[in-house]
Amino acid sequence: MRKIIRKTISYLRQDLHNVGCAFGHAFGFAFAFVFACIFACVTLTSCGSGQDNVPLYEYDAYYLNKENTKVLRVDYESQLENTEENTKALVGELIYVLSNVAEKPEYVPPISGNVVLLNYTLSDGQLTLDFSELYYKQDKIQEILGRAAIVRTLSQLRGIRTVSFSVLEMPLTDSAGLPVGTMTAESLVDNAGTEINAYEQAQLHLYFANEE
Repeated sequence: MRKIIRKTISYLRQDLHNVGCAFGHAFGFAFAFVFACIFACVTLTSCGSGQDNVPLYEYDAYYLNKENTKVLRVDYESQLENTEENTKALVGELIYVLSNVAEKPEYVPPISGNVVLLNYTLSDGQLTLDFSELYYKQDKIQEILGRAAIVRTLSQLRGIRTVSFSVLEMPLTDSAGLPVGTMTAESLVDNAGTEINAYEQAQLHLYFANEE
């Protein structure tokens, strides 16, 4: 930027030097100096304000650890605000984030390896992610954790109410062959930052009928 300003001042001095031959050297150089100072101030002010005044909005991005035992949260900042108008653009941006390695190498992106995303559609608040046939080749725990990481990341967007998975445009099924169905962040076991368990622990009250 300083080089550009110096060149601009140099060119102005040369041009105004020729003008100064007719109207006086003193007036020509004085005008060039004042104009160059104004140009430099305006340029530097506009460049500085353009970089400092861009608002950033915070989101949560979820990854897996290398042992496939945890879902880890990562802070992510975007220039897009979390509004329904920005939902489609934010989906593409967050999918890109979940497909690439985080700053910490021990964090594994959930959309990688056998998780090959072919397409996604958003309709009436339902986001459908369609994967290749390699999706079913994942380890069971890895699949559950990866699915949780993806759903948690994308369901925080205001324009998304539910998330569903499909494989080659067929609804995703579990190990028993039953459709997984639509998902939300609340429908998944909360294991972020803790060891995954096969079952979620809950306190239940059991009632038994007496002989009567």
